[in-house]
Amino acid sequence: MGNSNKVSTVRFLALHAVSLSLLLAGMSSFVRLWRPILLAGTMITGVVLTEVIARPVGRSRPPAGIMMLGADATSSFPSGHVVGASNFLLVGAYLVFSRSSSRTAVIGAFGAAALGLTVEAASRVYLGYHWFTDTVASACLSIALLVVVILLDVSRGEPPRPERTA
Repeated sequence: MGNSNKVSTVRFLALHAVSLSLLLAGMSSFVRLWRPILLAGTMITGVVLTEVIARPVGRSRPPAGIMMLGADATSSFPSGHVVGASNFLLVGAYLVFSRSSSRTAVIGAFGAAALGLTVEAASRVYLGYHWFTDTVASACLSIALLVVVILLDVSRGEPPRPERTA
């Protein structure tokens, strides 16, 4: 097994482990399993889509000489790191704050998610492992998955939580 295949396998297993951990944590702390399952499903879907898209596209990475942490010969498009981080941050922000009655909290959560997404994408370009367009397309893939999550969640017709009184 080549070094690039080992990196890909480790990334694949790590994202699944994170998804499973989040699912188990959600199962123990939420009465309803729907929303933790949405997050885990989105994380797994992101990994699968990244692997499925990368193979036929086969876009080469930037030159190995500019890669700061050693050469990587796997496909550059899409960025699995950006998809994974973006899915976690965007879908997590939606699931945690979508039923909040505070508009400020919702805006703050999505603002923090967008900042995290931007930092992750910039770090992949800075480290020399992706082209800028790879990270932008990866973020767009995560936004599309967020839309699917919102549609699935809204289609369940669950009423918003009652507002808390002080």
